[in-house]
Amino acid sequence: MRITHLPLLLALTATLAVLAQDLPTAQAVRQNGPVQIDGQLREAAWQSAPLQKGVLPLGKREPPQDTEFRLLFDDESLTIGITCWEKEMDKLGARTSIRDHGGVCSDDSVELFLVPGNGYYYQIAVNTLGYVYDGRSFTDPERQRASSRGPLLWDNASEIAVWRGPDRWSVEIRVFYASLDGYLGFNTPWRLNVCRTESRFGYACWAPVQKGYHDLASFGYLQGLELPRDRFTLDSTKLEFPEILLGTNQVKLQLPAQRDGQKFRVLSSLRNWVPGPLPQRNAHPGEFVSRAGQLTIEFEFNVRDHEPMQELVLECQDVQSGEKVLLATYLFRVPKPFAVTPRWTVFFASEKEVLLDNIIRVSPLSARGTLRVEVFGASQTVPQLQLSHAVEKPGPMQLGLPLSALGWDGCYRAVLTLDCDGGKAQFNQEVSFFKISAPLY
Repeated sequence: MRITHLPLLLALTATLAVLAQDLPTAQAVRQNGPVQIDGQLREAAWQSAPLQKGVLPLGKREPPQDTEFRLLFDDESLTIGITCWEKEMDKLGARTSIRDHGGVCSDDSVELFLVPGNGYYYQIAVNTLGYVYDGRSFTDPERQRASSRGPLLWDNASEIAVWRGPDRWSVEIRVFYASLDGYLGFNTPWRLNVCRTESRFGYACWAPVQKGYHDLASFGYLQGLELPRDRFTLDSTKLEFPEILLGTNQVKLQLPAQRDGQKFRVLSSLRNWVPGPLPQRNAHPGEFVSRAGQLTIEFEFNVRDHEPMQELVLECQDVQSGEKVLLATYLFRVPKPFAVTPRWTVFFASEKEVLLDNIIRVSPLSARGTLRVEVFGASQTVPQLQLSHAVEKPGPMQLGLPLSALGWDGCYRAVLTLDCDGGKAQFNQEVSFFKISAPLY
């Protein structure tokens, strides 16, 4: 049986070898000068990198407009500059202004795929507004199907900027090695693909993919990259942040560490996420030392804004060399810090109280404060009832408003104000209810 299939096996092997030879190769060169991530590719360093062309249409569509890219690297990162030539700049389609929304990929956008040989591949998509969609997936389809952790649970700590000109738009993406799970080991050459979506016309790719942008077997090769070895001693795939709440949060993170006794400097930053380069990180006091195969990191930070998406960037540096060992971004929105629900919408006088169920979701260190209640008649501006309750901790809290303090039947509105975090945070909510003296039957 094996002898009968030998000619077929040899033919298949030869076909795969031919296909591998037909895959494109992109050349990265060492960066020989500073590059500011502003999307413009204007520095002299870019001219030393070979211009990569040959973006091919995917599926049935008219020929794509010219798309070019160049690749630079240094000891910390790989930087790609992509130029998208465009005849009708005023017709670019960019409707998505939400981070990690799938609509980014349907807008006029570019996508970078990297396969560094560590068991994962990475996707970074950027639309013409600078909004980003990124993801990490297993290269093994079986592991990908079995995994309960979706790609959206990973946010890449890249520096990204977009620039628009009269006849083109361009993107610069700096990908730090420390954000690509180097603990698992990198193999060379890396595989990559560069893709462009023209929302009016269709899709195009540098690699000759047949099954869409994620056709890993058809990705091209990245040559010339000189990777740092034995630097990435922390397993970032095990990094899990706890739920972040409004106020002062104390965070304890634990990571598998390759070497015991290694000293780390930990830096972080917190801001409302906006498109563009990463913010400056600030160092936490002291050194953090790995012990018993693990590094424990403890620090605190204060979240003041509960509405926009927040970006927490964490960086670990080796104290001795100053090199980045880990760089990670955590994007989150804090839960609504204060919510009030009346037990019923209609209360009879015989019930004695209007019961209000409150949920306070503020960090334990910031929850202590005061909950004030003012109750107004339907058209009143002066409250009929005023109450104040001390708040000691987050969680559920029930309030009872005495119905006897409300004079007549009708509609009332209760305005609740939560003051917490030493008076630095205040939240308001209004609810309505009816008071009726007796059942209507």
